[in-house]
Amino acid sequence: MGPEVLRIRPLRPGRRTAHLTTLDSMDSRVGTAPARSRPGLLVDRVADPADRIPADRIPAVPGGASVVHELVDRHATGTLARVPALRRLDRHDIAHDLTYAQLADETARFAGVLHRLGVLPGERLGTLLPPVPQLPVAVLGAFTSRVVVAPLSPALGPQPVRERLALSSAAVLITTPQLYACTVAPIRDRLPDLRAVLVVTATGAVPPDTLDLAALMDVASPTFDAPRADPDDPALLHVSDGPAGPTGILQAHEVVTAHLATARAALDLGPGDVVWCTVDPGTPSGTVHGLLAPLAAGATVLTARTDLDIRRCYRVLVDHRVTVWCTTPGTIRRLLRSRTTGPALPALRMVASVGEPLGADAARRASAVLGVPVVDTAALDTAALDTAALDTAG
Repeated sequence: MGPEVLRIRPLRPGRRTAHLTTLDSMDSRVGTAPARSRPGLLVDRVADPADRIPADRIPAVPGGASVVHELVDRHATGTLARVPALRRLDRHDIAHDLTYAQLADETARFAGVLHRLGVLPGERLGTLLPPVPQLPVAVLGAFTSRVVVAPLSPALGPQPVRERLALSSAAVLITTPQLYACTVAPIRDRLPDLRAVLVVTATGAVPPDTLDLAALMDVASPTFDAPRADPDDPALLHVSDGPAGPTGILQAHEVVTAHLATARAALDLGPGDVVWCTVDPGTPSGTVHGLLAPLAAGATVLTARTDLDIRRCYRVLVDHRVTVWCTTPGTIRRLLRSRTTGPALPALRMVASVGEPLGADAARRASAVLGVPVVDTAALDTAALDTAALDTAG
């Protein structure tokens, strides 16, 4: 079998490139030392499908291409400062809000934690978490410090997690005690690049050889002197299984332009919207629809347990006035099979089916049940854009 090939999508409309590079050359661009073990890992840099969207369909993003500036800082210092950026539902479905101003502080604290641990710009942070508030804080804090985020699905077993962490040469991992014990501990001795594991816990008890994230955040400063990020600096690395072995998508900081296009053209998002995404947060679609696109548009991101029955889904949609629900075809098909008569959903504006195709018939039936359009986005993971946005190109 040949080397594992990763696809990089440089997200600058109108630009077309095609050449091979390696993660070592990426390291040299952002000023970090090469990882110790990265055998045969190639990165295939190819043209971006966003080129197919007319320039006037991609909104201008003020302030440059810094991801954190566009997702958090410009809202935190503007009219949305006191608007909830994140809304977490606890096990009793009680809401706990984090405003854009508070999210900016937490993001800076996490960037400071990475700096204190000696994580350099260009090194990789693996995230192995369910949809909890610490996940977006970690992602955005890593962006702030120019650390590349490598999201992982919490549904993966030890071997797939080991492969992905090894391929990304992750220096730090953030996870829960349960996921660490089941998934990471059995393979940690085979990850020589992994220097630290941060654990999210409500009890303060952490496994041996791990660090309590809350304790580190408590002593971190809410301000961070962030290094300037160039638009082409790498920001996100998703590794997944491909027909010829592990493949991936590496996105640069200027990907925020495409995510804002997704938010507006595909999901019609803006301030005042409440977005609930039940897609796996470790997938490209989950990262975009569940975090990056809503924040780029100034919306509120709702996080809740994903193991919900249909009746509880309805309660969440009603009680928290969800306007856009991003979910999987599997959840929509379960809703149709349940034949549950749900309440009126006056706040809900649309449902986006994300990931594998839903099918026109299922979309029509779900739309009749929910009383709102159900859009089969058939998300393009390679560009984190929706066909709904691409189709508008005519």
